[in-house]
Amino acid sequence: MPSDVSSPQLVPKLHPLLREATAEDPWQLTAVPLPGDPLVMLDSILSEYIMMGVDPRELLNLFSDPSYPVLHALLRHFGEAFVAQRIETFTGPLVQMRYNTVINDHDSEIEQEDALELIAISVKRRHQ
Repeated sequence: MPSDVSSPQLVPKLHPLLREATAEDPWQLTAVPLPGDPLVMLDSILSEYIMMGVDPRELLNLFSDPSYPVLHALLRHFGEAFVAQRIETFTGPLVQMRYNTVINDHDSEIEQEDALELIAISVKRRHQ
């Protein structure tokens, strides 16, 4: 499902400390559906939580909690047994995630001046 760039949920890309707080700003993160592979999303989320040291049983409980809408939607999509099996897979001794990203710079549906600005993200490497 393509995101609508005119959605009122999107804000200019300013660091939160650089913009003034207003009364109507709810200061809440809002999930926006985007096209993609739900299995990649599930694996990415599991990888993050497990690297943070979340207990596998506690992690499965988070998926069962409707207060976590993205996790809960993934649980409804795949089923509890599948999510539990993926958690078990990710807590094994030989887990390693690899990602391959492709950016389409030639999307004819979005005009250049309407395109969203990309933000550079860096990740520190862990010392082994």
